[in-house]
Amino acid sequence: MYQIITSLNDKISVHFDFKVSTRLPIVSTWLLWRKDHIAQPYALRGLSALTAEMVTQGSAHKPYAKFMEELEVMSSSLSAFATHDVFGFRMECLSENFKHTWSLLTECALHPRFATEDWNRVQRDTLEALHLQKDQPHPKLSRMSGDLLFGPQHPYAWPTMGDEESVKNMTLEDIKSHWQDLIQNCEKFVFSAVGDFDPDSFVVSGTDFLKSLNQNAQKNKQKTPLYTVFPTPHPPQDNVRFQVLQRNQTHIRLDVLSLPITHPDHLALSLAARILSGSGGRLYLDLREEKSLAYSLTAWQNSLLNSGFFSAYIATSFEKTQEAFEGLAGHMRRLFSSHPPTQDEVSQAQKSLAGSCAIEHQHYGYQAKQMGLYDIYGLGYDHFSTFLERLYAIDHKRLSVFLQSTFEKSRISVSLVGPENIWRPAQDNPLLNGLA
Repeated sequence: MYQIITSLNDKISVHFDFKVSTRLPIVSTWLLWRKDHIAQPYALRGLSALTAEMVTQGSAHKPYAKFMEELEVMSSSLSAFATHDVFGFRMECLSENFKHTWSLLTECALHPRFATEDWNRVQRDTLEALHLQKDQPHPKLSRMSGDLLFGPQHPYAWPTMGDEESVKNMTLEDIKSHWQDLIQNCEKFVFSAVGDFDPDSFVVSGTDFLKSLNQNAQKNKQKTPLYTVFPTPHPPQDNVRFQVLQRNQTHIRLDVLSLPITHPDHLALSLAARILSGSGGRLYLDLREEKSLAYSLTAWQNSLLNSGFFSAYIATSFEKTQEAFEGLAGHMRRLFSSHPPTQDEVSQAQKSLAGSCAIEHQHYGYQAKQMGLYDIYGLGYDHFSTFLERLYAIDHKRLSVFLQSTFEKSRISVSLVGPENIWRPAQDNPLLNGLA
């Protein structure tokens, strides 16, 4: 595993992060770029994700069907993606097809098709998918929790794909303009690749590609910069939200603001989540096995680039809503204060996370993803290789002090979906304020 750093000019750096392995005849490649925060107009929320979908709908030289046919014949995969902080491409192929697959990526990025018929199809399919989500509990919970954590106008509160209103507002011209915006003023590109390939030739072809990509974007330079300083969250005063879902179930999600992925202690929150969740976790043993309150339950830490949140979830019978909420919130509060993790719990959670990590690291795609993301986030391309060292450096005393100090004055927000007349916690419910 090694890195080559070059530049396009005095303002744009390019990192090539490599791990050459001949164990499998496969190559997994990620291309990422960012600068500060990617701004999207509120009326066009989800624009980056739709732009990512459109940029791989063929090229100016190949219609979508022909483009996809070439990928399928080689058993190659190629896609673009967007978050609120990063834009990028993912590519995986057999080593013998690396040059051809790479040529398709460069072709669609340098000469995107952006055809009206493709946009009509992508927009229609996206709207249909969003419409189907209206009757699903998890998208409803996610949107309510985003509003409560960051405020409805904050980008971190928006669904990545936007919503029906914003997608209907978008035009093909918005997509074209946004694609140029994404490349302009970017200060750092990261290539990460794992597998059986020639890194030297990849550095040459990758650098040439980025020079052409940057030159294309500069021809149509926008007056308003796309990349802005990350906006400050402005959560609302209320911390309880509810939406009707006509099922005989209640779905409850609790959230509290936590730490970004760049914080040195964010891994401790993954340990805390593992102590709560899983078949041997506190939530499962008490709320499901002992009290029969849950169809499903879990906890997780979501570390974003500029913020993060710690969450817990339970699905229960509608008549057990209050008991399930009190059990879930009670466990979160006790973990952070009166009933901190024991060393046995920490050790078991560490083994579980280490095992999951070991399995994931068998995949070239996962390794390329970790190298690329950690590099673009400023943590270093080899940051993931220190995972076990950082994980086992946390003992129960350190974790307990960290959890209490981090969440001492935090408030819990709660999102619920279920039948119209279910019990709901009051805004001043004592379980929701002052965790420690």
